[in-house]
Amino acid sequence: MLRADLIRSVKVQFQNISELEAAGITDSVFEFLKDEIKKGNRVELRGLGVFETKNLITKMAFNPKTGQRVAIPATKSVKFKPSSKLIKEMNK
Repeated sequence: MLRADLIRSVKVQFQNISELEAAGITDSVFEFLKDEIKKGNRVELRGLGVFETKNLITKMAFNPKTGQRVAIPATKSVKFKPSSKLIKEMNK
């Protein structure tokens, strides 16, 4: 599903709003989710799943081209864990 598909779906669900308003609603939800995830907060959407920030530690790797060991700096990643309800619905 693309962002445009989601906007159309919101517009169909709420027939009295324009496509521009549906885009605004969709973008607002996405921005809220991104801001909370950036802050390191857990975002739980019941029936869908949980978004969490995962801190990856610094680690050493091997550069196959030069043969040298290289340090990979610590980074942050986003982990998504689907809800059991979603998994059950997918496997029907």
